[in-house]
Amino acid sequence: MAELRAFQLATFEVLIRWALRHGTSVLPKSTSADHIKANLDVMGWELSHEDYHKLCNLPIQMRMVNGSFWLHPRGPYKALHDLWDDETSA
Repeated sequence: MAELRAFQLATFEVLIRWALRHGTSVLPKSTSADHIKANLDVMGWELSHEDYHKLCNLPIQMRMVNGSFWLHPRGPYKALHDLWDDETSA
């Protein structure tokens, strides 16, 4: 990606920026003051149209967690389909 080279960005910065532009919720985790600042600095630049679409067209998109740890018989999420708003609830 051109942005990684031109702006010396870390992969996580590009992916956070992509997710925000894509309308995806982003919950970056960091305990490092430098990483927290970098997470917030993603609003100071834009992905090119070409790079945005390259990321959108990656062949496989998967959740890193399925959310099953939020399920509880007395809670609001009793099954995975209650938690996720799409067809890939597994």
